[in-house]
Amino acid sequence: MTQRVSALVRYFLRSLLFSLPGFLCILLALVCWWVLFDPRQTTPHVDYYILMLSLLGAAFTLLVTLTIAAHANRAIHYPWLVRLHKRVEYLAAVLTSSLCFGTLLQLLVAVLATHNGPRFTPGAVLQMPLVWLPVNALAAILALHASDMCAVGWSRVYLFGGLLALYFGQKVNVIGPILRIVFWPFGAIADAMQTGSFEPILMAIGIVLLYAAVLLKLVIELFVAKDLDLTE
Repeated sequence: MTQRVSALVRYFLRSLLFSLPGFLCILLALVCWWVLFDPRQTTPHVDYYILMLSLLGAAFTLLVTLTIAAHANRAIHYPWLVRLHKRVEYLAAVLTSSLCFGTLLQLLVAVLATHNGPRFTPGAVLQMPLVWLPVNALAAILALHASDMCAVGWSRVYLFGGLLALYFGQKVNVIGPILRIVFWPFGAIADAMQTGSFEPILMAIGIVLLYAAVLLKLVIELFVAKDLDLTE
């Protein structure tokens, strides 16, 4: 299984890297670096550096996952699907390659942003992978739910419509305090990085990983059970 998945991962990464969408993703990363981390100025705060790169990493991973999932859903890949022992292997390859490419784009901006960047403490360096990787994983899984490859009927409408309802429901006086608990981890991560606290980050990251695990289980069930509608 590992060899089959790794072969697919290499194929998807190579296909994206040497394609126009891959070039545009790299170009977008360079533009984001120039605009958000102007090398002619000094990046003042470590928390800005980590938070901004967290958002960029999630955005890159979301975009890359949608691109790779669209490519993987083409009919030319049908021979790959029928040779796999389990359909979930195909999904694992798409998710892994998306996470790898999205994180590499994030690291590209992170390295470039160290020019005239902030001074890093050991704690700040440790926080970066702890925050970035779970957020990227959650973004990739959400992108799979939004893709034609995994969506079944109105499943993505129900999911993202429910998330929007939860988000705007926070403003309702009666249920607002309860719904805020759902989005608490993301605010807690931002606040903890500003204050330098480490324990709230670990708790928030654990909840983010729980969200990712639940959504991953759901997307696996959708993909395995659906009738594939491959594009030409």
